[in-house]
Amino acid sequence: MSAMLSPAFAASTRVAVAANFTEAAQEIAAAFTAATGDTAELSFGSTGTLYTQISQGAPYEVFLAADAERPEK
Repeated sequence: MSAMLSPAFAASTRVAVAANFTEAAQEIAAAFTAATGDTAELSFGSTGTLYTQISQGAPYEVFLAADAERPEK
């Protein structure tokens, strides 16, 4: 009987990004993936819309907002 090794799976991080940071977030996500092998799932929208989604349970792990107030809530 041979030992089977399960494949390593890259992790994924869900990131809510204010639309005005689209280009920068895409560049950061590409660098993050290149450095770690993990991925960043980017979701873009207005800060207010993303905040509402998060406050209603959306499963984001990182919130890049266009203001400093909402992430502190």
